[in-house]
Amino acid sequence: MIWLKVVFSGSAFAISFMLIAIYGDVNFTRSTRTSAIFVSVNTTDVIFQTDHLSPSFALGASIFEYNLVRLFNDARFVALAQALGHSELRVGGTKQDFVHFKRDSEIPNKNHRSLDEFEIKEMTPAYRLRKHRVIQAARALDEKFLLNTHTYGLKSAIKPIILSETEWNKLNKFCNHTNWKLLFGLNLLIRDGHEWNSTNAEKLILYSQNLYRIDWQLGNEPNSYNHKFGMRISAEQIAKDFIHLSCILRQSSWWDSSKIIGPDANRMQTSNGGAFLKRFLMSDGESVQVASFHQYYINGKYAKVADFLNVTILDSLSTVLNHVEKARKEAASNVAIWLSETSSAFGGGTEGLTDTFINGFMWLDKLGLSARSGVNLIVRQTFYWGNYALLDKDFTPRPDYWLTLLYKRLVGHKVFKLKLYSTDNRLNDVTNFRMYAHCAKNNTYNFKHGSIVFYFINIDKVHQKLKMLEKDLNVNGKLYLLQSSNSDNLRSKFVKLNGELIEMVDYSTLPQLNPTEISGYELKDGLSIPPHSFGFLALNSTISHCLF
Repeated sequence: MIWLKVVFSGSAFAISFMLIAIYGDVNFTRSTRTSAIFVSVNTTDVIFQTDHLSPSFALGASIFEYNLVRLFNDARFVALAQALGHSELRVGGTKQDFVHFKRDSEIPNKNHRSLDEFEIKEMTPAYRLRKHRVIQAARALDEKFLLNTHTYGLKSAIKPIILSETEWNKLNKFCNHTNWKLLFGLNLLIRDGHEWNSTNAEKLILYSQNLYRIDWQLGNEPNSYNHKFGMRISAEQIAKDFIHLSCILRQSSWWDSSKIIGPDANRMQTSNGGAFLKRFLMSDGESVQVASFHQYYINGKYAKVADFLNVTILDSLSTVLNHVEKARKEAASNVAIWLSETSSAFGGGTEGLTDTFINGFMWLDKLGLSARSGVNLIVRQTFYWGNYALLDKDFTPRPDYWLTLLYKRLVGHKVFKLKLYSTDNRLNDVTNFRMYAHCAKNNTYNFKHGSIVFYFINIDKVHQKLKMLEKDLNVNGKLYLLQSSNSDNLRSKFVKLNGELIEMVDYSTLPQLNPTEISGYELKDGLSIPPHSFGFLALNSTISHCLF
């Protein structure tokens, strides 16, 4: 049972929200023993403000190798991207360090397309056949790559990838059409001895100048180059390469507003990962505006259902975030921090898990914990392609897409501090239900200024009950409760919002995601949160920090 108590203290705008929760045992079995848990939100202080583009989204560099960019004017693909609102689109990943840009005139039998061509493709019989053929060919190439990786290793499996002028233009036109800003990862492994050979990067930058607004990265997970490719490049040398990139961009005022993000380090759960980031930031000559890192919870090869409800695994993100902050502090740097590549399971995810409802528990908790811990922006791996993507290979939205869409529409960038208290200090009473608090956005659902939004995950097998205890408080609210389409199967590829299945209206029309209206009386009477669910609760409060 959960009770939500709202108490006025001090000024009329200083509101403290207190939540009392009763939980079952940590092993998720029903228990007759109950314990009161208090969750207090201090709205007098904003502890952090996330970037308004967070979360943002990623595409792997395989989109060029698999010829998938040709589908980026698909009506559904464009509509689903547009609905998510203003975002960064990171294009990179492991294969980015094998991408080479070429003008169409340099590629035999390549037909040049006009810069102005970006015609939205609606579904017709002819287009359906074309789309099917493109996706089937991409599947075959992906399966061959995975087989070669397993047989010969990653270094031998990855081949050089050509990024054509036409593909580059279409990718940028897609970003312009959807109001997304491209964050492009340049190839760091083109080298002359110890130094980065920037010739191809300069060719791409010069071509894009006066055409496209782009943020830039250089290299992907360079502290793992030795593990992946048998090549060692020190953090100090990579910092010099970033300074080189900065000098190239500063030659034109066109790039004055462009950010350089790096070094996209991984293995931040280890002290070596933190040390690499620290050394980079101490040597980069302030060439980067954002310090970036990657994080996954588990290996996709071995993922299992229990992992997604395991509080120890969820809490492992805290170790990573602590190491990142420690590295920044010791480097005496004040740059922003981006989690520039992340999902639940690395290696492309896990079919039947990361593409289903259960993945949402990790995703929503990560959004909350990262915002509370000072991460400015999160980039979800991926928008398309892979078992962890928001869309399946046919562009059908997966459960995480709808969860992310609601987050982008509901959750503002101002973060409040939220604490949990237990009457008997049993930590297990707290961990099976998590909640975070931000100012609410008011541009989609017309929340009044001053509203607050909670988002929560209930990984327990028992209902939790929210109830307003303040008798003289009349606060209406809106509930967006997400559950698996099959209550007996958390691995469903479909999701319900407030009991109704979420489906596209037609090929390119999204449904209305309507809340359940909650009256002050209903909140006082008690609001039941089902087991194994997550969602958002927006309250029509008047909090001073949320008025503007």
